[in-house]
Parts: sequence; C-alpha cells; structure tokens
Amino acid sequence: MIRKYNYTNRKKIPRDNISIHVESVNNLLQFDCKFNLEDLNFPPDAKVYVEPYYRTNFMRFYFGNVNEIETPKNTKLIDFVGLEWLYFRIKVVDSNCRIIGFISGIKSTDTDESKLNKLSILHVQFEELGQKLYDLHFEEEFPVLEVNKRIKSARDIVKSDVFITTIYPSVIKEVAQEIINDDDNWSESDECWQGYWIQFFKNILKVTNPIPNKLSEAIEKTEYLREVTDSFCNLEKVRQKFERLNIL
Repeated sequence: MIRKYNYTNRKKIPRDNISIHVESVNNLLQFDCKFNLEDLNFPPDAKVYVEPYYRTNFMRFYFGNVNEIETPKNTKLIDFVGLEWLYFRIKVVDSNCRIIGFISGIKSTDTDESKLNKLSILHVQFEELGQKLYDLHFEEEFPVLEVNKRIKSARDIVKSDVFITTIYPSVIKEVAQEIINDDDNWSESDECWQGYWIQFFKNILKVTNPIPNKLSEAIEKTEYLREVTDSFCNLEKVRQKFERLNIL
C-alpha cells in the first residue's frame, strides 16, 4: 500500500527547480528527474518522492534525502502508455510524514513532443457525456473541460463563438469559485494551476479586486465572481459575437 501524507504547512517548490526527461526504451517509458532543492531550507534528512500521475492513477519513486539525492535504478513507468496526459509531482516529506515541500503538474521538459511542454491553464478532453454538452473537473494539475464527443465537429466548436459566448463565461466563473472555496489561500505567485489562473484573472482579464478566500465575506466573493465574468465578457465582446451568430 502506498502511504498517504499530511499536507499541513507545505512549501511550494519553484517549477524552475525541477527538470524531468521521459524517454521510451523498448516501448516502455522511463524517466529521469533533476532537482535543485538548495536554499529552500528543507531538513537534510527529509525524504524526496517523485510521483508520475494522471487523475487517480499514479506511481511513487523514492529519490533519497534532501542532502543526498539518489535516482532509483528502476524508473520505468509501467502503469502509463503515453506522454499526453502524464504529469509529475514532487513531495518532500519530513520524519513525521508531513509534506513540507510540494509541486505538481510538471511535464517532461525535453521530450520530442515539445507541444506538450506549453502551458495551458484549461485542458480540453472529448468524452462520452450522454446529453450533456460539457463537464468541468478539477484535477491536481489543471482544470479539465470535458466536451461531449458526440457533438458534430466538437473539436472545432470548442474554439467557436458559440462556445465562447454560451459556455466559457460559466466555466471561467466556476474556476474562480473553485479557487475561492478551497481550503488553501492561493495567490498569483503560487506554482500551481490556481496561481496561473489568478495571474490570468489579474493580467489578462484585468480584474482589479484581490481574490477572496474561503473565509471572506459572501459579498466579497460575489463581487469578485461578477468582476471575473464581466471582464471575460468585455474582453471577448460576448454580446456582439452572440448577436452575429444569428441563432434566433
């Protein structure tokens, strides 16, 4: 059984401090991971783990202690068949099994599939959803927008004004609400999907209010969600695009 850990007071490891390379050997994936944990003030005897994962499927590899990183002899990814939805997370664990360092959502940094290294804050997948048009899931690495694959030309329509005007405003609002209602207090400096989305709200949507948290007053949350939605609609000129669709 893979042991579970306590995440209290974890420190986020900078993304630039981690380099992961994945390659295929005899049709089996294996990886190598390089760390820079200096100046992060972790206890020298804290253990370092690397976990390749996708959703609930993951493996765990022990990479020694902070003061003596040691790559395992076997880093074969026997539970994974491709890179497209393969992510890595790093955990630094103290002697009390508390996670004191953490980062997730890492992709291979020097794979031939270079397009997979580009940062996308909303991943889109095409799934069987019955009569639903879409569903939104919050994974550890990034939010995933599942679109019904039975929709005609589904891969094109997600980029169209139809989706931009009718679906995306609600999706943007749901993402903001998920961040606000989380137990953690997220900020734009956090190296995780929450931090990247807060940067998107601030720098792209030009949201001026600071993001509230779970303990904030209801009126603060409501005002922030309204500003996020309004800002997206203004940026994309949603009403004008909808009128040009000539749906009615």
